[in-house]
Amino acid sequence: MDMDLFARICSDYYDIGGGAISLCSMHSDIFSDPLLFQRLQLIEKDREKFYLYTTTSFLGIAKLDDEKLKYLLNAFSLLKISIEGLDKDTYKRMCGLDAFDIVYAQLDRVHQLLQSGDFLAKIVLYIRTPYAKSVLHSDKYLELKSKFQITEIRDRFFSWGGMISQEDMPEGTFLEITDNSEKQIDCVVPWATLNISTNGLVTGCGCIDWEGRYIVGDMKEQTISDVWRSEKALDFRKAFSAGKVPEMCKNCTLYSSADKAFSSKSLVNYSPTDGLYYYPSAWKS
Repeated sequence: MDMDLFARICSDYYDIGGGAISLCSMHSDIFSDPLLFQRLQLIEKDREKFYLYTTTSFLGIAKLDDEKLKYLLNAFSLLKISIEGLDKDTYKRMCGLDAFDIVYAQLDRVHQLLQSGDFLAKIVLYIRTPYAKSVLHSDKYLELKSKFQITEIRDRFFSWGGMISQEDMPEGTFLEITDNSEKQIDCVVPWATLNISTNGLVTGCGCIDWEGRYIVGDMKEQTISDVWRSEKALDFRKAFSAGKVPEMCKNCTLYSSADKAFSSKSLVNYSPTDGLYYYPSAWKS
């Protein structure tokens, strides 16, 4: 996304109260973005109204010097790091890259920095592996657990709205398929998030619709409030309760009942700038 559009969207978001911002890339990693640090500097100016987070493979950290890495650790509120296996062979099997040593070297580097000073970023690890049951006893897992919070160990994955089949999965991992076609309570995701693609188009689902199958607005022409209140966005948010479940939602294992999510006691006194509505342990203390 060009900086002019990005700046206008951030300003618009700030004016309506701000909240969580996720900088993510569905096709690569945020560290492939040549404008990343310009974006971070822009967000930093209005930090009191923004909670910044991302999910990353962490591989791109290797190209940052210590000063840029320290800046990054103070720019983000939360770094969710996806670890694709706990040994070299598994890592290559899971993501097709011989990058195990690079990623773990960067984790050690970050751990040392965190020990040496106070930084804003909270770091949590998500382990993806074909050996979910056995990794709990591995030396590498115990080492990582002593340094970072490990939130999830997963060997089952969702289909990205039907784009992924079991044949696409690494050996030993599984595709989860569910049936949401009869559910009548709306999914919480479009009620709590808004996804803006690099071209400014807004998709109905902020989790999996990176192909833009359900476009509900265009930030080049509208404000965030305009899009949120639009008929298209409202129709998508009410799709389940209206009995018109979109095709990509029918087998999505990320479906979560809006009623259940919004009735959580942990949301009492919650402010959007506190963090992620679905992840209380990441909120500011």
